[in-house]
Amino acid sequence: MSGIDVQLIGVDRLMAKLHAMGPEAEARVRKAARLGMLAIRDEVMKSIRPVGKHGKFYHSKRNPKVMYQASAPDEPPSQDTTELKNGITNVLDLPGDEVGVMIISQAPYSADLEYGTSNMEARPFMGPAFRHNKAYCKELIKISLKNLGLI
Repeated sequence: MSGIDVQLIGVDRLMAKLHAMGPEAEARVRKAARLGMLAIRDEVMKSIRPVGKHGKFYHSKRNPKVMYQASAPDEPPSQDTTELKNGITNVLDLPGDEVGVMIISQAPYSADLEYGTSNMEARPFMGPAFRHNKAYCKELIKISLKNLGLI
């Protein structure tokens, strides 16, 4: 699996205030976190495409009679099969009292694509989507917290 873990410093105090405000306040912040997660997941999904890549040509794994163009290093992966794209899942609520979301790539070769190997340069798809949407996600949560009077 491949993923990026983001830790927020000082969130314990904020979460205590949020819990004290009741379930409606927590639901608002959860909604903001979900919206941010969906933006990241959508970008991950759009980046895994069979066209617009600049790598080598190969015979497709699905149909050896068809030529397939791989991605070049530092490009998101090209899609030859649906395994990578179908393996992108999300968790909308973390267990316990935490407000959070996760996007998970379950294909067994996800980490190899994201970070590269000794034989292949990285074809990152999770990290770039996160970095591209990070400010948007922060703004969604900030607006939610501001509307609740927590910041």
